[in-house]
Amino acid sequence: MAKDIGSVFATQLAVADIKRALSNALQGSSVRDLPDGVVGVLDEQPAFAVVARRSTNKIAAMLGDAGKHGGVQVAVFDEGDHREIHLVALATSVARYVVSGGSIEQFHLSTSKKMAADISAALRSADPRLRQIS
Repeated sequence: MAKDIGSVFATQLAVADIKRALSNALQGSSVRDLPDGVVGVLDEQPAFAVVARRSTNKIAAMLGDAGKHGGVQVAVFDEGDHREIHLVALATSVARYVVSGGSIEQFHLSTSKKMAADISAALRSADPRLRQIS
């Protein structure tokens, strides 16, 4: 289970199998690809990277409105002999929310961490030998 804001896992799964496991874990979430260069300042680009958003309030989610939103950034790196999966639970800082006058979507860390835990459980189900390396 992803205990902190960020976790890194190592797997022998192929990139396509990781995508399939993520697709299952993120059912009911809004998922979009992250363009190249968005995943921090990295020496290498990921095989793929997405950000997923989920609301705990299903009616609000259908209306695209309020509720406790969770968000997770996922980046998968193909290291040849294994793949690394980087999960980051997203949270909106109080300062950013206040400065914007409450006009930005607010990510709740507890909801985001639950999403990250759901993703890591789905990955572990797809690969029982999945290892958390950080």
